Amino acid sequence: LHARDTGVNKTLLVTETVVITHAVDINAGVPGVQLFGTVHQDYHRPEDTVDKIDGDGLLKVAAVLKEAVEYLADREEPLTTTIGNAAPAVANDAKSVSTPPATGRKVSLGTVPDYEYKGEGVLISGTEPGSPAQKAGLQKGDIIVFMKGTDIGNLKDFARVLRGMKPGEKATVKYKRNGVIVSVDVVVDAR
Repeated sequence: LHARDTGVNKTLLVTETVVITHAVDINAGVPGVQLFGTVHQDYHRPEDTVDKIDGDGLLKVAAVLKEAVEYLADREEPLTTTIGNAAPAVANDAKSVSTPPATGRKVSLGTVPDYEYKGEGVLISGTEPGSPAQKAGLQKGDIIVFMKGTDIGNLKDFARVLRGMKPGEKATVKYKRNGVIVSVDVVVDAR
């Protein structure tokens, strides 16, 4: 992507967090890519209305996408990859649609994660108004390190715990604020 650099600042996040829309491909060994400019509290919810579109961010995403497509179109060698224990997959391989998607989560804590954070735990960039996280006092800058008996090392751990919960279930959440570990009990909402 460097040969056609658009000048847009980009952050490459390499993560094992499986997004449900990419689960089939990832489970078959085909990589997934997500491009986004900003994340807000209503992102991917019915309340995510047209007035919340970040026009400048959308233009930057389009420029980066154009850069990536041009790079891939000009490659002479085929795209191949192996993710996890999956067999090597080649573009247009029929195996890439063979695995059903993982079960999605049914609950929400109401946190907005900072997707660029690379440290231990899940850094919160905000909470949804009226959410269990907000009611429990979690706020921007807190780092979730434990939930429901499980150490949280990253977003994948956090998502796994949430997937195993039911609406109305109570859990202990531990988070760091200014270097101090705080423990609170929360009751998760239906998603």
